[in-house]
Amino acid sequence: MTGKIQTRVSSKQDDGTVHFVFHLKNESGKEKTFHFNTGQRFDFIIKDSQGKKIKQYSKGRIFTQALGEEKVKKGEELTYKAKIADLPKGKYTVTFWLTAQKEDLKASRTFEVE
Repeated sequence: MTGKIQTRVSSKQDDGTVHFVFHLKNESGKEKTFHFNTGQRFDFIIKDSQGKKIKQYSKGRIFTQALGEEKVKKGEELTYKAKIADLPKGKYTVTFWLTAQKEDLKASRTFEVE
């Protein structure tokens, strides 16, 4: 779809670790600049099948207190990676979002730890 930033989350598992990639593809037809208030670029929450929050990426983390920006040319993709190693077996939903100013870019994915 032209005129938008497309978002999605991909995941894979190996040896009990879930690897996530948050993808943001610029399909707007022009370069897009994202502005950030801190060194944090994304956040995510993992909820179990009952909707209970299990983990949040930013909880307990400290980020640099400096303004920053990320530029994405038209047609290019920006990706952020994260991994979680200590989830018990079960079904979950992860929701990622970009922490840029004046943006509401999110993506969710369900997954199962076996």
